[in-house]
Amino acid sequence: MKDTKLEKIVEWKNQDITNIELEEKADVIVASYMLNEIKNSEKLELLTKLWKNTNKILFIIEPGTPESYKNILRYREHIIQSGGYILAPCPHQNKCELPEDDWCHFTCRVERTKIHKNIKNADSPFEDEKFIYLIASKERTKGAESRILRHPKIEKGYVNVKLCTKERNKRRKNNKEYERKI
Repeated sequence: MKDTKLEKIVEWKNQDITNIELEEKADVIVASYMLNEIKNSEKLELLTKLWKNTNKILFIIEPGTPESYKNILRYREHIIQSGGYILAPCPHQNKCELPEDDWCHFTCRVERTKIHKNIKNADSPFEDEKFIYLIASKERTKGAESRILRHPKIEKGYVNVKLCTKERNKRRKNNKEYERKI
């Protein structure tokens, strides 16, 4: 947001949120790599606090691990039960259909600083950071029809894509859908 108009209207908070009562509300609240640092017994309590203080959208970002994914599923269910709507990554409000040995996550290539390379004893100038996220809204929206779950497999003559859709998980080859429980 540097050098944008948003920088002037955003207020960053850096506090121990577990020990304070939030008094202010915000249209958008971002909790990034935060809930995974809280004791399991306190996670839903903190999520409730964040959701209560959200006017419009709550954005949660966590590490892309199976454990964090299980937590995201719990947060997702809690928000839906609290009257919220899931905007992303899920294009629906239904129970996740992924099998237990799979988890929804995404990858972002992050440039490493010299200090980062030294700390990790790494030669590579980048790292592929896996993350999981959840965006919830206080208002119902149309939302996306589907989301791509994995990198597309490009094969001879077609592209195979694994999708999460409003109805169920599907695979798509070029423009032809074929349903299969994934």
